[in-house]
Amino acid sequence: MSNESAAFIFVVCVACALIFAVYAAPSIVAFVKNHPNRWLILVLNVIFGVTLFGWFLLMLWSLRSFHRTKQVGGSHGGESGLNLFANDVRRVDVAVRSMALPYSADAPSDSLLNKISKLERLMALHKEGMLSEAEFLRMKNSIL
Repeated sequence: MSNESAAFIFVVCVACALIFAVYAAPSIVAFVKNHPNRWLILVLNVIFGVTLFGWFLLMLWSLRSFHRTKQVGGSHGGESGLNLFANDVRRVDVAVRSMALPYSADAPSDSLLNKISKLERLMALHKEGMLSEAEFLRMKNSIL
């Protein structure tokens, strides 16, 4: 094998590697950025990466995730509808705040019917999981 053919093979190999790197760029970016849809982007890149339009859209999608939570391990796209196939459970934080119920538990003129309706509402909130056991007991004691 002559030096010319070895140089030609080397140039062809480098050119093929560069073409593959450009072709796979959306997938590479998605995996490096840990995009929530990186596997979907990879599949679509294999199928539609040949078209310039498909490659461009996939590159845009891989560069930006439309929803980023500030939570560690947050959903990063699940609520936006763009996280199509990621195993992404929607996370909800319950903020501890005072229960601003439309009544005052300290009102001196609470009638028996008013107390019963308050307790029924508290019980419903507790059964739905909106109140913890401690919150339920604390609020129940304040009504009684």
